[in-house]
Amino acid sequence: MVIPRSNSTDGFKPAWWLPGPHSQTIYASLFRKHVPLKTVPERLDLDDGDFLDLVWDADNYKDHTKAIVIILHGMGGSIHSSYALSLMQSISLSGCRPLFMHFRGASGEPNRFARSYHAGETADLAFVIRYLQSTNPAPAISAVGISLGGNVLLKYLGETGLHSPLKSAVTISNPFNLAETSKHIGSGLARLYQRYLLHHLRKQVEPKLSLPGFPISAKDLRRIKSLREFDELLTAPLHGFASADHYYEASSSLRFLKSIERPCLIIYADDDPLMPPGLIPHTSQLSPHIQLELTKGGGHVGFVSGARPGQARLWFCDRVQEFFQPEIKSSSSIPLEMQR
Repeated sequence: MVIPRSNSTDGFKPAWWLPGPHSQTIYASLFRKHVPLKTVPERLDLDDGDFLDLVWDADNYKDHTKAIVIILHGMGGSIHSSYALSLMQSISLSGCRPLFMHFRGASGEPNRFARSYHAGETADLAFVIRYLQSTNPAPAISAVGISLGGNVLLKYLGETGLHSPLKSAVTISNPFNLAETSKHIGSGLARLYQRYLLHHLRKQVEPKLSLPGFPISAKDLRRIKSLREFDELLTAPLHGFASADHYYEASSSLRFLKSIERPCLIIYADDDPLMPPGLIPHTSQLSPHIQLELTKGGGHVGFVSGARPGQARLWFCDRVQEFFQPEIKSSSSIPLEMQR
């Protein structure tokens, strides 16, 4: 199956009361919703002695007649992220089984090793997929990646190519070039987001400072002022890269896009404040299986629509639902004001 490519879409209409990329991004990240979704946790032990924490939708996680859709979160994300339960709900409404996959150390309990996760870590995703194939028979397995999780997903799809066990995929606000993204987020207003992300990264690292051979001290950790510094001092040495530049070059999803052989929808806003302008891939850099939907506005993992605050909704959740089950209309998604 080949999906026609598209450079823009009229499907998303930004809420008029959230003008500009920052209001879209901040509102979506801070707006807490009550989603009537019961969940079931599962801890998955890895071959190297570490673990991953998974979260299922309690209502249908044992229904093996339904396809599974794995959700990969962004940097600092978890099941408690503002979008998590809404996205799980939308996937359930599509007729699939959502599975939220926490990367190592992201569930709220520190993982057992000094290492954690990064934008190019695909081995753990591959392990989860193999586990699902052996223990949770399903018609198909697909995935959704948010921001950093989107980079992981695109890299995995490119690495596996024709042999990918995934049927299809969606990514939202994913970085394409990690080096340029890191540079951009360290400048101008984007530094506000960098500060927020560093706060979450420090909290994740602090419990590990006493581990034997940990590369930096608590004092060094407090001195880190940029994501690039964090990647140079921690991400690179803990995950086998020679430097931050080596990590960025090896892990950026842009170099894997041409090798993707599964239907893949990429949702990306032309005003994403965390991403540098001008780095949207040209059609010549895309596999024919990729559909790039470039929206006018939306910010970073924002895409908030609605005539007024009481009718706010996350458009990308509707779009994900449509992608996995086209015959179910997006209007069946529950508006945000009903989820409070």
